[in-house]
Amino acid sequence: MDNNLGFSTDSKYLAFSLAKKEINVWKSEDPSYKKLCVLDGHSDLVRSICFHPDGTHMFSAGMDNRIKIWSVLDDQFTEISSIEAHHETVSCMLFTKNGINLISGGFDKMVKVWKFEKESITPWQTMDGHKGWVTSLGIGYDDKIIVSGSTGGELIFWKLVKSDYIEMQTLYAHTGWINSISIHPKGEFIASAGNDCKVKIWSIIEDKLSLQAELTGYGVKVNSIVYNSNGTLLASGSDDGMIKVWNCSKGNWILAQTIKAHEDSISSILFKPGSNNLISIGVDKTIKLWKMDLKV
Repeated sequence: MDNNLGFSTDSKYLAFSLAKKEINVWKSEDPSYKKLCVLDGHSDLVRSICFHPDGTHMFSAGMDNRIKIWSVLDDQFTEISSIEAHHETVSCMLFTKNGINLISGGFDKMVKVWKFEKESITPWQTMDGHKGWVTSLGIGYDDKIIVSGSTGGELIFWKLVKSDYIEMQTLYAHTGWINSISIHPKGEFIASAGNDCKVKIWSIIEDKLSLQAELTGYGVKVNSIVYNSNGTLLASGSDDGMIKVWNCSKGNWILAQTIKAHEDSISSILFKPGSNNLISIGVDKTIKLWKMDLKV
């Protein structure tokens, strides 16, 4: 599913797209957010949004196959660059922690690494191996590993060796689409969610992914999954409009809270950086902020 929801690292800005070509940007007015602007630049639906770690730029991508770069200065978002990044839909993006590389995945079955400099991106590496469309990405261990998922149910584990990411393992992790991947902030665990109504937790043992746990209680597709900033909570959003929050502070996964969040399917969820508060977007074209009063 879409990861059409992004926070700046300092939580000052929240950007999202409600199954449209436009991007809505809201600004923090604690404890809530206020609409700042609407950005119109893509010629087709926006599928992915992320911010540079230093907050000076925002990146958007979608079904027009393009990645756009927006400068962020004094509450002004200005398009400064646009590149045809994949031969088909750009479905997912994320930035490395060090702020050097943008990672993108597309329906052309490719994962691409881009170098960001001088307000533009240039190709660094193209990684093939997926048999299905690339739908989700995760990055961890201080940018040393990437995990990518596809419509074919494959997880591919890539490891940074010198200056390139090398394929270490291809694993058929789910039956059908993998919709979302989230890597624990310390790199200890990888969570994956799919159309097979399953959430799986993987650990890395000797450069291989090994199944650690399978979270139960899902009878519908799970579209989005995310760890909070310190890795004590894992949240999921699914086709029945439910958010499940799992407490994983003690090395296991205990269901802590279930919320009927939307009347229809949830497309994306995201923790507000540095907090346990959640943002959710539904197919009902509503966006909601949730305050999680959980002891972890």
